[in-house]
Amino acid sequence: MSAQDKQELAKAIGEHHFFKGLAKDQLGLLASCASYQHFENNQYLGRQGERTQYFYLVLRGRIVLEASGVAVQDVEPDEILGWSWFVPPYNWRFDARAAEASRTISLEAKSLRDLCDAHPEMGYELLRRLVQVTAQRLETTRQQLVDNTRRADV
Repeated sequence: MSAQDKQELAKAIGEHHFFKGLAKDQLGLLASCASYQHFENNQYLGRQGERTQYFYLVLRGRIVLEASGVAVQDVEPDEILGWSWFVPPYNWRFDARAAEASRTISLEAKSLRDLCDAHPEMGYELLRRLVQVTAQRLETTRQQLVDNTRRADV
C-alpha cells in the first residue's frame, strides 16, 4: 500500500463514527491493517461459528445479522459490524449477509488485536467504544423482545 493510499484510508477511518476523535497516529496504525471491500447483494461476510477474519466499518449498503435464517438486526452506513474479532475464540455469533450491495473498510482481525496489545491506550479506547455499541445493540434487541411479547399478548 502506498503512503498516499494509507493516508486516504486513515482519513476515511477517522471520518467513520466509531473512530471519530482518535489521534492521527492511531488512525495511521489502523490503516496499516485495513482495506476497502465490496460485497454483492446476498453475499455473506461471515457465518455463525466461522473464524472472524475482519472488523467492518460499513460505508455503503446494508448488512443483515441473522440467527437461524431469521433477521435480527440491520447494520447500516457509519455503523460497525463485528465484535467477535475481539472476543476469543474469535468466531462469528451470527450470520452476516449483505442485504444490498455494500462497501466497507475491513480491518484484519489478528493484526488489529496485535495493534491493541502493542498500543494499550488505543486498545482500551477501542474496547470502550465496542462495549458502548454492544450495549446499545443489546438494548435494541431487548426492546424488540418486549414489543413482540406485548403484541403477542394482545
